[in-house]
Amino acid sequence: MIGVNSDYNNTASWKHYPTVAVLRPKNLSDEEINKVVSYAKDKLLDIKYDIFSGIFGETAEENGKLKSTHCSHLVWSAYKSAGVDINSDGGLLVLPDDFLKSDELEIIWSYGIN
Repeated sequence: MIGVNSDYNNTASWKHYPTVAVLRPKNLSDEEINKVVSYAKDKLLDIKYDIFSGIFGETAEENGKLKSTHCSHLVWSAYKSAGVDINSDGGLLVLPDDFLKSDELEIIWSYGIN
């Protein structure tokens, strides 16, 4: 959220939200999954929140890390590092709905989502 940098979170922290979905990649090898996870750990921790990240082209980097991101952009960036684009509509702004419609992901569990 605004004013908070990206950080690790567990699924229990989402229990107070009205909608939640758990998605997993459909066709990634163990090597690709490890690349996504490594990129997230190395490059996406403690990044400034900015809802407009990615709208005006690639988000600027500083010292090999994104200068800013938002929740969906952060997840998209991790998968993109392995060559997998989970933005289903290819639009300028990556949204959670794009993940739900992505051919690259499958819904494992959801609450409050039709």
